[in-house]
Amino acid sequence: MEMEIGTQNTPRTVKLYKLGRAEVAIGALKFQILHRIVIVDDYEDHGASIDVYGPVDGQETELIKFDCFEKGPHYHAPASAAPTELDTREFGDGLDWALGVIRDGLPELLSAAGYNELSGTLDRALLAARWTDVRDAVRATAPASYDVPAGVSPIIARV
Repeated sequence: MEMEIGTQNTPRTVKLYKLGRAEVAIGALKFQILHRIVIVDDYEDHGASIDVYGPVDGQETELIKFDCFEKGPHYHAPASAAPTELDTREFGDGLDWALGVIRDGLPELLSAAGYNELSGTLDRALLAARWTDVRDAVRATAPASYDVPAGVSPIIARV
């Protein structure tokens, strides 16, 4: 489902609940895993986010975001870009797709996002051997349910 968040004429309230978290380092890259519940007006979605960080001009930079949500899986390449929606009929589950990219195609996605220099330095064999560390961290930090947690205040934004 495509979701447009806010326009000049229709501001939206976004509530974000952050659940289980983990971090995995593979070579020069860091994968931050966070399970989230996102509520935009009457629309609610949830799932794992995998944020990929790496060195750009000597600074750790968020490069790509995979939002593996149940209803609206998408990714941002680069991380600051608008979302690219995944057609689950074509690509299947968003999390499986993201893990497959990490395993087999991350250098190409980084190049497409404008990080050519970094993508050329990645160790493909290391990513292919250790992508399961990311998968295992996603599983280990997954909440028992994606119900809004009692007593936890959301991060709220107007967009």
